Amino acid sequence: MDMEETREEEIKESTKLISRAKSIKEKWQPNWNRRDMSLLVLVVLAQGGSVCSDSFLYPFFPEEALRRGLTQTYIGVVFSSYEMARFVTSPIAGSLVR
Repeated sequence: MDMEETREEEIKESTKLISRAKSIKEKWQPNWNRRDMSLLVLVVLAQGGSVCSDSFLYPFFPEEALRRGLTQTYIGVVFSSYEMARFVTSPIAGSLVR
């Protein structure tokens, strides 16, 4: 008799946990509208363009800069400023997405 009661309590607890998990899952369902999707596409394209410009800049810029008389330090400053600008603008882009 005591064993049956504990088994029923376990079943009730597991049922509560399952219903709680379902309610949490329903709350966290993304609700994408046209504005959200357009902002996401815009951010992805902007980041993709940034990566493309990086990949074009890195192989050619150091050689050309050395030929024109820039030192390694200035070349490093150029690359660092490029990444710093990305670091500063990323939170702005993230806030646009929500």
